[in-house]
Amino acid sequence: MLFPWYAARILAIESNGVIALRLLKIAGGRREARDEADLMVSEKIDALFEAGGSLCGAASAAMVIRVCQTVLVP
Repeated sequence: MLFPWYAARILAIESNGVIALRLLKIAGGRREARDEADLMVSEKIDALFEAGGSLCGAASAAMVIRVCQTVLVP
């Protein structure tokens, strides 16, 4: 990866589209909305632990961002 800020920028751009699609699904209501909200929260918790583990393992900022990309952006 070129620079850590470049990886962070790509993550922000990709996650923006994912967030938009998920919010549309949640706005629709019904059972799928609750399932989607539960999935979003569990993914964020998984990403937190993955990033924390990477930081404890002395990973670079770019590596931590890459871990977040794999967990948060399908």
